[in-house]
Order: sequence, then structure tokens, then C-alpha cells
Amino acid sequence: MNKIVYILGAGCSAGQPPENPGYPLARDFLLALKNYGESLNDKENCNQLKSCVEGSIALLQQEAAQTLDTLTARLGTEAHDLSNGLTMQARRGLERKIRDAKIATYALFMDLEKRARETGLHRYHNFLDELFGNVTNWSQASQKSKFSVLTFNYDRLFEMAFISRFRCDTKTCCLYGGSLLNSGMDYVSGSGIAVASNRFAFLKLHGSVGIRAREEMGHDGPCHYTSYDGPPGENSKTINDEMFFARANNPDPYDRDPEPLIVFPHEKPFVANGTNTLLSFRGYIEPIWNHARQLVSEATEVWAVGYRFAPIDRADVLGLLRSAHNCKKIVVQNRKESVDEICESLKRKWLEPEGLNIKVESHPHPF
Repeated sequence: MNKIVYILGAGCSAGQPPENPGYPLARDFLLALKNYGESLNDKENCNQLKSCVEGSIALLQQEAAQTLDTLTARLGTEAHDLSNGLTMQARRGLERKIRDAKIATYALFMDLEKRARETGLHRYHNFLDELFGNVTNWSQASQKSKFSVLTFNYDRLFEMAFISRFRCDTKTCCLYGGSLLNSGMDYVSGSGIAVASNRFAFLKLHGSVGIRAREEMGHDGPCHYTSYDGPPGENSKTINDEMFFARANNPDPYDRDPEPLIVFPHEKPFVANGTNTLLSFRGYIEPIWNHARQLVSEATEVWAVGYRFAPIDRADVLGLLRSAHNCKKIVVQNRKESVDEICESLKRKWLEPEGLNIKVESHPHPF
């Protein structure tokens, strides 16, 4: 049986008619963050959140960095370079800036979620049609293991469209558990990652807004809180300082708010197998990427949709593609004006230097 793996990038959630406002592409992220920061001027109890947003904006401008991925990679490199003579306090300061960038991203994307829901999410509903046809009963649709989806996106638009279509009871079943999206987290606040084989899986390769992680007494590794800030699209919490900093100063670390499960690309090597770290996402990244490689190894086709193969992802994505032993072709789906350039770059700069002889086809259509 043919198996197809879709890899989703920022182009899938970017704002475009008729679905504006959407989520920003890399070139638009700074403007989106500025607009969000200005919106906080009229809201109460947002001083600390506004400081995170404004600090991230200032650093993006100071470093002339287009994206937070690039910015935080520079900060992380500086923080871990033991030859630069920085004090421990200075290194912790750089790590705080990375944490603040996560909070700024988390808050911005949660805010955009409110308006995205009102658009009807037509593109994601069309995508679900591609995956499952006209089936609207999840117990039937879930048996279709021909498809799986990997996403680099932090947003929850796929999840919102999924809930709308299949009317899943996320109060009794964990949305990211084995009986629904099969994203590795079977409990609302459980430790460990387990993805069921031979059925549809939806893996978030860089984490997600709406999910948090924290150390817990009695658990072997961090716990993952999948509904700490409410289900996708419901916006049951006000986005303000209370959401992120209410318990930040508690002396007991187990009684502080869990951290956003957002993983910037440069952070993944810090939690690779064999490393000794207490980063809150250490129990998430390795098993998720391991299963992603397994899915790609079984795939006969890989579709990269709205994804431009960013250089910062090179090592990780090549790791996926090296696993593609059964893959007959990679299909790049993107906008007509850019898809051929993406295909050529993928072949010449990524696949050929690695000796990966995989056919690349273009599909010149937006998501």
C-alpha cells in the first residue's frame, strides 16, 4: 500500500484571501509582533507580556534578524560558547531572552487563533478532504493509515479544523492522544511520548502553542499539559500576565506555571540522545523526531506543502529524508512564483550533496 507523509510549513497557515488574517510568514513576523505589541497598550495586566514582546522586537531589529529562529540561534550560540568569557549571570540573561521570545510567540499565536477561527479555515478543511475524503466519523477515518502529517508550525489551525469536522469529544479523550490525532500525548498532563503505529499520526516537530511542559514529582521526565490554556479555538483564558507569570516567583519549581512547549530549531541538539539536560522539552523532541523518521521511512511519497526548506532546518530535515528508503518522489507544493526555485534548491543544495537520489516534482498550487 502506498503511504504518503505530508510536511506542512508556514505557508499553510499564512494569511491570504479569503482567510486573512492568518499567521505571518518569516518576512512578516516582525510586523505581526509589532502590531500585537501595540494592541497590548489597551489591555490590562499585560506589562510583563508587553516587555517580552518589545524585548523580542528590539532584538530582532538590533540583530537585523528576519525570524525568531535566527535570532534565538544566535543567542543560544552565544550563551553556550564557553570561550567568550561571559559570566554565568550573562548566560542566564541570554537564556531568559530566548524564554521571552517563546512567550511572545505563544501569546501572538494564541491571539491570532481567535480571529482565524472566524474565517472558517477553508484551506485546512480542504486538506482534511484530501486526507479522509467525505468521511466525517473519526472512528472510520482514523483507520486510514495511508496518510500522516508532520508540521513545523506552532499554530493549532489543523487541530481547529479537525475538531470542527469530526466533532470529537476532547473533554473525555485527549486531542493529542492515540485515539484522536495520535500526536504522542495520551494524557492531559502525562509524561512520556507514545505514538501508535499503523494509523494516522499528526506530529508537531517544533512543539505547539496550547501545550506546556513542567517537571513533576514522581514522574520520570517532564509532564506535558495539552489543555493548560484551553482547547484550540476556544480561548477560555485571557492572554495577559496572569497566563504566564502568575506563579513565576514561587520557590517550589513544581508549583510554577509550565513552560510553553515551543522548541526553536537551534535547541534540538541540546536534547539529543545522550545529552544531559533539564530542558523542559527534553522528553518530547527525541521520540517525536524518531517516530517522524519511522513514518518517512515507510512513505512512498513525501509532500512538502507551504514549506521552503529553510537552511536552519537543514540537518534535521536531511535526517528525515535519509530515512526515506521507500520514497519514489518528493512533491513540493507551493505558490507558482516560488515552487520551481524551491525544487531546484532542494535538489542541488540538499539531496545531491548527500547522494540522495529521490525524484523531486513541483505542484504549483497554494495550500
